[in-house]
Order: sequence, then structure tokens, then C-alpha cells
Amino acid sequence: MRTGFAIAVAALLSLSPVAAQDKASLDRAVPFPGHVEALPGLVYETIDGFRPLTLDLYQIPPKAKEPPRPAIVFVHGGNWTSGDGRHAGAIADFPATLASLAAKNYVVTSVNYRLSGEAHFPAQVQDVKK
Repeated sequence: MRTGFAIAVAALLSLSPVAAQDKASLDRAVPFPGHVEALPGLVYETIDGFRPLTLDLYQIPPKAKEPPRPAIVFVHGGNWTSGDGRHAGAIADFPATLASLAAKNYVVTSVNYRLSGEAHFPAQVQDVKK
């Protein structure tokens, strides 16, 4: 359903750090330098007949009474026909690059959308807007 979507909304729309995660999400956190944790493959939308839409979230774990952080949303290239949120051209370790931004006190997410072979345009734009 929309469990992952609620997590993404908390991080992106309110621009505040994700404070409440279910235990399964916390168990799969990936550590990066600078106290950054990544939560890969969070489902932000499910659409009947299609694969779940996912995002990777990078952040420094929030502290009590911390003010909201600004967010950076990365939408991968590929002309809507190819690619994914963990690769970006000539950057060898793109997740590490996103984590380095999160280390500067941003909440960073990299979204995946349905490619044009999966759904006709403008589905890709609609997916990113969700």
C-alpha cells in the first residue's frame, strides 16, 4: 500500500528528517561517512499493474527537537527510457555522492519512476510528482 509513501512525505514535503521508521527499515540502513544513513528501496507509491515505485533516502539520523532540514530530490536522467536512481553518468559511486550531500545536513532522496517502456508519458512526470 502506501506505507513507504508516508515515509517519503515526512522527509520531502515537510522537509523534516524522518524520525519514525518501522523496524524493518531501520534494520536495512546502510551507513556512510559523516554519520549518514541510507534507507534504500523505500516504496513511495504502488500502482495497480506496475512495480512499486521506490526511492533511496539519505540523512543524518535526527535528534530530538531538531528543526526541519532542506531536502534535495534527485531525479535520474535517461530520457524517461532508462536508468535508475543509483547511477549518474560518469560518477562511479553515486550513492556515496548523495550521502556526501546528506552529510552537509540535507535530507537527500533519489527517486525511481516508471520508464517509458513500462508506462506511456506523462506517467514518468506524474510518478516524480507523487
